[in-house]
Amino acid sequence: MPRYYLHLIAGAVTEMDAHGIDLVSDKEAATHITAAIHELRAELGDDSWAGWTMHVVDASGRRVLDVPLEPLGSLT
Repeated sequence: MPRYYLHLIAGAVTEMDAHGIDLVSDKEAATHITAAIHELRAELGDDSWAGWTMHVVDASGRRVLDVPLEPLGSLT
């Protein structure tokens, strides 16, 4: 099962996901990231994520998905 890493990036600040998560496909990774973003917003609020992007990469370093954490309307 592929391992995916969810890195948070804002300008020169990078929060690297050192553990990752095992998911069966890129499609499941996209579904998981949407849920993770909703969870982050619930914990810290929408305004806390202005300027941040979540980069999803697989174990080989291939970028699977980039999701800006704003605006909320695009993550329904």
